Amino acid sequence: MAYYPRTQPKRPWFNRVRLIIVIAILIALGWGLTRLTYRLLHLKALSVQQVRITGSSPKRQIEIQKISEDLSLGQPLLWFNAEPLMNALMEKSWIKSVNLSKDPPDRLVIIIEDKEAYLWMVNSQGTYLVSEGGLLIDELNSSNGSKALPIVSDANLQNRPSLARMCQVAKTIKIQQPEFFDLIEEMHWDDQGPVLYLQDFQVPVKLDERDPIANIPNFQSVFTSQLSTPEERSAIEGVNLRFKNQVILTLKNKIGVPTIIDGDQLPRKR
Repeated sequence: MAYYPRTQPKRPWFNRVRLIIVIAILIALGWGLTRLTYRLLHLKALSVQQVRITGSSPKRQIEIQKISEDLSLGQPLLWFNAEPLMNALMEKSWIKSVNLSKDPPDRLVIIIEDKEAYLWMVNSQGTYLVSEGGLLIDELNSSNGSKALPIVSDANLQNRPSLARMCQVAKTIKIQQPEFFDLIEEMHWDDQGPVLYLQDFQVPVKLDERDPIANIPNFQSVFTSQLSTPEERSAIEGVNLRFKNQVILTLKNKIGVPTIIDGDQLPRKR
């Protein structure tokens, strides 16, 4: 006589119930441990009680501090939603980036990176710092004017599109030719591109807008070898650096007859 194994019917719901019970127990243990931690450390449910600001000027820090405290104090630190605060800070024209971190038990740390200014715009109302895109980011004061920048004083150029183009040129020079950038006192713009005026050399130096730094090394070589004295510099009426690998000098005593210096014939720094 054959015997067949006896098996109990499967209960597919049993494993799901057991899983739900285990999860509920873990959640209860986690909640209980959290409450115990709060009690032992005497914390106010790990809520934000202070905000620390770094990376900006003292005047701006006061403004950032107020915005940050209004949007964060009293909120749970671990589950703090930083998006509204980040958006409010990034609305400030002078802020480039915001880095926010949580410092338990009760502090937010905010690091601000300000936008960099490349020009000073000067008019009857004051002097303003100009950043990328032709954006006015601040008025010149003792805390942000420690280093002089090229000045834009021409009223016809004090509009957003013109300032944006000039800022782009200034930024390129500052990054790739920083020593030359420090010599620029004033910046203008003619129908073909940027025009600079330098320290101790108050004649127009014309650059190519598409590649403003291309001929600067050639000009520096000419300046060192042929324009080193005040007498030599005073004989120059203008400098054109808009032609590839050429430095064109317009002399006061040779009207209409410029001196063209080939860059390949100039000495190079070693």
